Amino acid sequence: MNVRELAQTIGISHMTVSRALNGSPNVAPDTRKKVLRAANKYGYSIHAPARELASGMTRTIGILYPYHTMRRVESWYTAQLMHDVRITLEQGGFDAIVAGYDTASRGSGDIARLCSQRKVDAVVVLGYEVTREALDSLALGGHRYLCVNPPNEPWISQYPSLMVDSQLGGELAAQTLRDSRCRQVYVLCEESLQFHHRFEGFVRRWGNPVPRYILSDGTYDAAYRTVLARIDTLRGCDGIFVTSDVSAIGVVNALQDAGISVPRDTAVCGYDDIDAAVYCRPQLTTVRQPRARISQAIFNWLTTLRETMIKARRGRADGEPAAASSLPLEQPTNVVFAPRVVIRGTTR
Repeated sequence: MNVRELAQTIGISHMTVSRALNGSPNVAPDTRKKVLRAANKYGYSIHAPARELASGMTRTIGILYPYHTMRRVESWYTAQLMHDVRITLEQGGFDAIVAGYDTASRGSGDIARLCSQRKVDAVVVLGYEVTREALDSLALGGHRYLCVNPPNEPWISQYPSLMVDSQLGGELAAQTLRDSRCRQVYVLCEESLQFHHRFEGFVRRWGNPVPRYILSDGTYDAAYRTVLARIDTLRGCDGIFVTSDVSAIGVVNALQDAGISVPRDTAVCGYDDIDAAVYCRPQLTTVRQPRARISQAIFNWLTTLRETMIKARRGRADGEPAAASSLPLEQPTNVVFAPRVVIRGTTR
């Protein structure tokens, strides 16, 4: 079956089918899904060498993540974000090579090694652990890359990135506890930059000094133990903001095991909106990071790269495909997404 036959079968123009199969952003998402489902149903597959010849791209993307975030007991959000990104790319016809980087070496060696092998057209780097040195090595090597949720430090403005406004998220959490009529609140957070920004936003909106307990790590167990160790102090508060959902679930369970009713005695607000938030009892009120919008933004960036390469390929008189690093592609610069609160059962 060729493209025209597939188009006739599903009743869509062959040009639209071709664009959908090749990941063009100029095709409506529902139409793209319809075409890809039909292609799978009727056994149609794109001839990869021909597609690569036309665009100069393999359509293979590298996704790099900090090793420690794949421990689901610690960073469910990153694991779920990576899953969403992979699904979005797959639906658009991109393949992904997933690799971790070592936060002890701050990622430079692992990232450089993957890119030097030229197995991927572009690299998506997840995590606030990535360093300026690692990103500089990508730029010097002529690699196309995009940072997702990098460290929100002044130097990041020099690098293409997608991030969520952590301080705004903290402000939204503070307002949520105010709306729950809380007067005495505590914050439980890890000691790293992204969590500090969430804490800063919370304090800014709350308007008064807020006591804080530092968690040893982002696991359920660390939060549970911390609450029980300080339960006499926490009995005096009526609201707690926890800077990640995994830890927040540990806080809710520890409070209830100590005889403190949530939310009647103490309201709790988490951060991330991981899938497990709805399995908490009561279900967890939390600040949602927009995984779907981030995944779609990554896909749009890649399809723009591809279309730019196709135009360059067609415009070359000698017929040689242009290298990705030689193209004047406009990359997104510090695109910031706004989080939002999801009200559930742990707030009043």
